[in-house]
Amino acid sequence: MKLNRNSVEVFDNFLDPEEFYELEQLVRDMKWWYRGEISADYEGRGSDPKLDYGFDNTIFDLIYDDQYQESEDRIDRDDPLVVAMYEVALKCKKKFNFDRIIRCRGDMTTYRGEDPKTFSTHVDCPYPHFTTILYMNESDAPTIIYNEKWYNSDNPESIPLTEKIRILPKPNRLAVFYGNHIHTGMAPRTTGNRVLININYTSGN
Repeated sequence: MKLNRNSVEVFDNFLDPEEFYELEQLVRDMKWWYRGEISADYEGRGSDPKLDYGFDNTIFDLIYDDQYQESEDRIDRDDPLVVAMYEVALKCKKKFNFDRIIRCRGDMTTYRGEDPKTFSTHVDCPYPHFTTILYMNESDAPTIIYNEKWYNSDNPESIPLTEKIRILPKPNRLAVFYGNHIHTGMAPRTTGNRVLININYTSGN
C-alpha cells in the first residue's frame, strides 16, 4: 500500500488482539523520562516547560549516519519491549512500503486540568519522512494534523496553519501520515494520561 503525502489514514484494531495485549503490558511497565517540552520539534523548539512537559522513552533509534542508513545491529534483542516494537515497525514498513525505519519512541502526556491545552506544533524530522502513531489507551486528547508541511528550509513560525484532521486516541488505533505535515497533540482533560507510540520512517512514496 502506497500512501499519498496529502492523506491521513486511520486503522482501528491494527494489531491482532493478543499481540496488542502483550504490547500493552510491556508499555505499562516501561520506564518514562521527564521531558520539559514534550512537543518540541527536532531543534528543541517549544513554548512553556511549566505546561508543555511530558514523558517519553526512545525505544530504539536505527539511523546512524547522515546517509540515513538503517542498522538492525542497534536493536537490543534482550529487551522484550524493543523486540515487540521492532516487529510492529517492520509490519508498518512492509504494509505501507516504507524504505527505512528511523526511530521508535513512547510519548505520554498527563492531565493539566479541564481547560483545553494544545502543545507546540512541530514535525519529527527535518527531512521527508512518514509517521505512524499507535495509540495505547483511550483519551479525549486528539492528535491535530495541519494541511501545511514544514521542511528544514522553511521558517515554521511564518506558516499560517489550517487544521486538516483531529484523531482521537483509541487503544490499538494506528494513524499514518506524511510526517512533514505540521502537527501536535493536546493534554487529556477527562483521563489521567494519553499514551502513544510514535515511529518514523523514510520513504520513496
